[in-house]
Amino acid sequence: MLLRLLFVGVFMVGSMACASPHSTQKDPTNQMIVEADYDAVEDSRITDSRSAEGHTAEGTVLLHGIFEGVSVHTRLAGARAETALAAQRLEAADFQSTIQCAESGLEELWKDYRPRGVMDSTFLKIQAGLGRIREGHVAEGAAVLRRTFQHRITFYVSRHAEDIVE
Repeated sequence: MLLRLLFVGVFMVGSMACASPHSTQKDPTNQMIVEADYDAVEDSRITDSRSAEGHTAEGTVLLHGIFEGVSVHTRLAGARAETALAAQRLEAADFQSTIQCAESGLEELWKDYRPRGVMDSTFLKIQAGLGRIREGHVAEGAAVLRRTFQHRITFYVSRHAEDIVE
């Protein structure tokens, strides 16, 4: 981390104590020392949660750099929460909630998930999962939808790798 300090007044090396990153202190000669202007890159963490049928799951995204305001990758945190919730509901054999969570998450990522140049067969897998559900194999269809949703999240992270740490 590169640290640049701007000082106002007289500075005595032996007397400086470190407090907060942007603090104002006085040295023993009663003159003001101001610490400021950090040139450091840190990471931003986005957290989002989703609920279904009284159950809640959380999704997080770690981004390179510090962002102010709402990041476009907030939808990834929401999608990760949806996939975690879908996995919970699938494990509990609540297949309708699994399907709803997977569909909501797929919608949240929408079309901005596929890396350029990558052939994507997830649409076909979604259709196959929905077909299994229509045929009465709800558990199998719900599992296919959840796995396909997880593949799209992996694609999304790959597409936006310059922004996303994890």
